[in-house]
Amino acid sequence: MKKILILTLLFCLCLSTAVFGRVYGGTLLYELTFKFSFKLLLPVILGIIAFIAARLIFKDYISGAVVGAVVLLGLFFFTCFPQIKVYSLYSSGNYTEITGPVKDFQTSDEEESFTLSGVEFSYKNGSGNGYNIVQSQGGVIKGDSQLIYMRYVEFMDKKIICYIENML
Repeated sequence: MKKILILTLLFCLCLSTAVFGRVYGGTLLYELTFKFSFKLLLPVILGIIAFIAARLIFKDYISGAVVGAVVLLGLFFFTCFPQIKVYSLYSSGNYTEITGPVKDFQTSDEEESFTLSGVEFSYKNGSGNGYNIVQSQGGVIKGDSQLIYMRYVEFMDKKIICYIENML
């Protein structure tokens, strides 16, 4: 009876690995979350300032509205839209999952790069969306041979890391 139970558990483990592509139970190192920040309010605040300034300069409500709207939309597109779009892609399940050992790991105080399952990743410390913390600043990617499971989305020709799990 004991052998049947062990064989059944091994079968279930093999089946779950085949179905889900990995064995669950690793340590979560990073997951993308949507955080409200001042950066999201910046386009609105600067749009209002541009509206007031244009209205004072041109003495016309329409000119102020047009200038304010252009500033608001331009800043929103360059500051908020990428963060919202990446989170939307990730939370709706439009990501790619990969597992494997880290290879070709290179790091400095400013940027980091590595390959995982043949896919190349690189990021600058603290910039952009998704995971972007280099090892010297407390990053979770420690070096070659670290076995990790990762999810990433592709946005504007970049691979944005949204989830990292240590598999050991």
